[in-house]
Amino acid sequence: MKLFAAVVIGLFLSGPAWAQDVAPAPALAPAPAPNPDQNSDQAVLEQCRAAVAAKNLDEQTKHKELAACIIAATPKIAQRIRCLMDPRLKTMDKPTREVAIVGCLEGKPIP
Repeated sequence: MKLFAAVVIGLFLSGPAWAQDVAPAPALAPAPAPNPDQNSDQAVLEQCRAAVAAKNLDEQTKHKELAACIIAATPKIAQRIRCLMDPRLKTMDKPTREVAIVGCLEGKPIP
C-alpha cells in the first residue's frame, strides 16, 4: 500500500514537469489573399446598400432597388441571372439544362 501511495504521489508531483515537455502548437498558415473580384463585388454591394438606404423606401421596394443596382453595376452577374431565370430552362432535363446554362453564359442562345 505504501508503494502504491508513493507511486501516486510521485506521478502527481511529476505531472507539471510532463506538461512542460509538450512542444508548442505550430503557427497557423497565413490567410489566403482575397480574390480581387470578391473585393469589387463586396464594394459594389456596399455602395448599392448605401444608395438604397439613403432613399428611405419600404422593405419590398428596397429589395428590388438593391437587386437593380447590383445588376446594373455588375454585368457578369446580370448575365448569369438572365440565363438562370430563362423560362425555357424549366422544361429541360438536368444535363440539357446545364449545357444550356453554360452556353448562355458564353453568349450562345438557349435552344
